[in-house]
Amino acid sequence: MSIRSRLLVSKHTAAHLEEVEAVADIRAASEFAIEHLSDVDLLINAAGMAAATSTDNSALLGANSALPYFLGRAAEVAGVPRFIHVSSAAVQGRGVLNEGKAMDPVSRYGFSKACGEVALLKGVTGF
Repeated sequence: MSIRSRLLVSKHTAAHLEEVEAVADIRAASEFAIEHLSDVDLLINAAGMAAATSTDNSALLGANSALPYFLGRAAEVAGVPRFIHVSSAAVQGRGVLNEGKAMDPVSRYGFSKACGEVALLKGVTGF
């Protein structure tokens, strides 16, 4: 079962997917993949900007949305068999956390992490 088949798109994050894709240039991902990932068996992304109260949308979207997408595409291009992305509970918002797919972020940070998840799920097909 692919990640794509488990996707539940939030109306809030879907509108920003094009912006994330534009920031994470696919050509740059390809060049990065060829140079750095050709012999990698597993890529884990736990990077990001953990700033729950930040109002810097560009920095949040770059670190938490574009970077995961860029790394996922690079891994896909390089043929890395496994890519793991570590996100945040902030994607589900307030309330009881669960293993469901619902997204209800209440902060710009949570929104940026949700955008990263959606960008990966919609744009990276090899995992």
